[in-house]
Amino acid sequence: MTGNDLLTILFSPPLLGALLIYGLVVMALEYFTARLHHAVQDVGFTAWMVEHVLLPWCRVLALLLFLLLAYPRLFGLHSAPPMPDLLWAHDGRVSTLINTAFVLSLLLPLAPLLGNLKGLVLPVQAIAMSTLLFHWLTVALNVKTVSYWPGATVVVTILVLAPLTQSLAHHVSHWIGGHIKRLHNREGFESLLYEGLLLFFQVPAVLIYTLALGRQLRLAVM
Repeated sequence: MTGNDLLTILFSPPLLGALLIYGLVVMALEYFTARLHHAVQDVGFTAWMVEHVLLPWCRVLALLLFLLLAYPRLFGLHSAPPMPDLLWAHDGRVSTLINTAFVLSLLLPLAPLLGNLKGLVLPVQAIAMSTLLFHWLTVALNVKTVSYWPGATVVVTILVLAPLTQSLAHHVSHWIGGHIKRLHNREGFESLLYEGLLLFFQVPAVLIYTLALGRQLRLAVM
């Protein structure tokens, strides 16, 4: 995989469209769940459920939507078996995708190292879900021998990019939110913008992994 491959796919209309829809969905989600959380903040258990169950679960659904819209460009492919063929070839695949990402959203912040690197949570979720999709894709294409290890260089790059791009999303959302506050005297936009922008900035880290996987398929079918 080259830098040109990454940029070409990153700025391709299907991927940009998937990112735009994802960003809008996430910002709407953050807005409505923030209002819901405010409405039930005095009800301890309900507020906890909203913050730790409902919101992470909805974020997983939004991430799944992004992956479905970005497929198959996500793997650097121009054509591939239709997504419904992958998801419904066997019972339980959709629930496996959702449950895997949801469990990761709960467990990763508790990990000794990752708990302090929250910027890794979203890339790890996306990578786990992409790996499942890639596995089902190899089965559909009858490709027997593939590796899910992208190489040490790819892993190190992801570990470096993820927290850096999280910080970038934070600063950009804070800067835009500050301008909105000064111009319109409206507060609360920072968190909405942050969640919407996060995948925009972190998608290169995810693509580095998915393109490394997809390259095996491109070579296998040549």
